[in-house]
Amino acid sequence: MRVKYTVSTNVGVESHDSDLHEFLLEFHYMYQAKVIPPYTVLSDLCKRDPSEWGAGNRIEWKKFNLSENDYEKALDKIIRSLDLSAAEIPEEIDSAYKWNLWQYQLTHGVPYEKHKRLLDDEVRYTSLLKQAQKDGSDDEVMLYHLKSLQAADEVSDFLQEYLSKSKPGSG
Repeated sequence: MRVKYTVSTNVGVESHDSDLHEFLLEFHYMYQAKVIPPYTVLSDLCKRDPSEWGAGNRIEWKKFNLSENDYEKALDKIIRSLDLSAAEIPEEIDSAYKWNLWQYQLTHGVPYEKHKRLLDDEVRYTSLLKQAQKDGSDDEVMLYHLKSLQAADEVSDFLQEYLSKSKPGSG
């Protein structure tokens, strides 16, 4: 399977027409735990609009449905490229969003459930802020802006506790 996508870099935009596995390798953070992502996770990534996904808008593609057959073919090449291994993955980990949170648990010991709850709060308040901005409700914009900042601070403080422990020479 071929995928057309662009990658924004510091020097410009690169256009690609590549094999599926090359496209999937662009998402480095999907493999930080060196574990094989399940079909549901990579399928979720492919069928999302890039603006929803938060690849820092670095990668743009036209969303598409990933077949299990194409997944298997691409995964074989990805595993060989990155030396990934299998792991028992909780059934709940069925999206790219949850996968990234779960990888923090594997790599840094960050408790998945609390991390997800805190980040869900931030996402919810940010979404409410965007809606209030569209609606032109100044009071709600102020309220949800403050709540989204508070939620982001909670996520940051929570993660800092674990990430500072996992840095070489920090513990």
